[in-house]
Amino acid sequence: MKIKKIQKLKGYTIFGDASNLRKNPLKYIIELDKTYKGIVQLKFLYRNIVLINDPVLVRAVLQTNQKHYVKNLMYNKLKLLLGDGLLTSEGQLWKRQRKMIQPSFHKQHINNLFVEMLSCTNEMIKDWKVEVTNGGKIDFAPEMMKITLQIIAKTMLSADFKTEAKSVGVSLTYLLKALESRVLRGINFPMWLPTPANNEFKNKRKILDALIYKLISDRRKTGHQKGDLLDMLMESRYEDNGEAMPDNLLRDELMTVFLAGHETTATALTWTFYLLSKHPEVYRKLKKEVKEVVGVGELTFQHLHQLKYTKACLNESMRLFPPVWVIGRKATEDNMVGDYLIKKDTAIIMSPYIVHRHPDYWKNPEVFDPERWETEELKQMDKFAYFPFAAGPRMCIGNNFALLEADIILTKVIQQFDFSYIGKSAPEMEPTITLRVKDGMPMLVRNLI
Repeated sequence: MKIKKIQKLKGYTIFGDASNLRKNPLKYIIELDKTYKGIVQLKFLYRNIVLINDPVLVRAVLQTNQKHYVKNLMYNKLKLLLGDGLLTSEGQLWKRQRKMIQPSFHKQHINNLFVEMLSCTNEMIKDWKVEVTNGGKIDFAPEMMKITLQIIAKTMLSADFKTEAKSVGVSLTYLLKALESRVLRGINFPMWLPTPANNEFKNKRKILDALIYKLISDRRKTGHQKGDLLDMLMESRYEDNGEAMPDNLLRDELMTVFLAGHETTATALTWTFYLLSKHPEVYRKLKKEVKEVVGVGELTFQHLHQLKYTKACLNESMRLFPPVWVIGRKATEDNMVGDYLIKKDTAIIMSPYIVHRHPDYWKNPEVFDPERWETEELKQMDKFAYFPFAAGPRMCIGNNFALLEADIILTKVIQQFDFSYIGKSAPEMEPTITLRVKDGMPMLVRNLI
């Protein structure tokens, strides 16, 4: 087999592409892919980076050759917040933790959380009805953060975070932006230095730590009677030594669930509501489905199986605005990715955002068209042309949880309200660790029921 040469970005400076990546990383890699189709090598300071946006090559990195890869620098920076949780850990530690956590995320167990998810959503609906009566303007971005935080707290931790929602939201927003800045700077002051930025990071992290350690402490006092994720983690024992998970790893896993369990779903829902508000024909069809399937009565678990177009709308929204817009890996040894040699220590960047909108794999890729999810053509498409939850062994463990709560929240809002976007201009993307919307998502809302 002849090894193909990876194109290198022309015009290197001593700092590589650091300045371009810092300004707007998503915009920059989009432009790169337009010029260098599928694969290109660039530099970020002293690091070699290969940008891959070909489904065949993505499959090789995330699935076929996954044993030759670990998480890259971005995930190491995430450890400042998440520690050695499931998202950031590697090797034997990751395998041990995954085995202990997996039962809580089996599909049947997740389905059993429907009632609690629905209850949380109904509380939000009740609050919105009062808010609509008082003026009708609601910012969907923070509201989606609040409801998904409440759902993860209730279902996985048997806790109520409504009171703490604002402080948690402010802390997470700051921490995620700070982590993105550390990734893009490349060279940072060590965290032990008492700089203003480091001190603020630690203070915001302490707010979340205090919340989580209190949950652990309270549960030890009251006993394991909830049957939730926290109980399961505290009761489980490692197979190799029979020991329980120590508090520091409990904290890391809960922080990971805490962040990943609500941040990504909230982001996906925020963009979904925006797209619906700007596409009246899709909005009408979705409302028609919800009316025919659910009516004015209460949503049931059985209804969800019939809401095909609702799921298509969510899929299409995550195609256009995948919450995790970039996925990174680092090669632990030389290996072949397709016809290309990837050398040891090379960082790999793959962008679901780019692949999901690529004209080589999607018809009318920039168009919001949920009906594409019902076509035979899509069923025959390479499965790695769509990977909002990543793929392979490190695929997001909470994908079923996220889709279930998103189905419930979207359906209940569509059933109860009409809404329209009232921002002065189209919302901007804010590509931090997730693809947040910048400056909120203001909607004018009115009651239907």
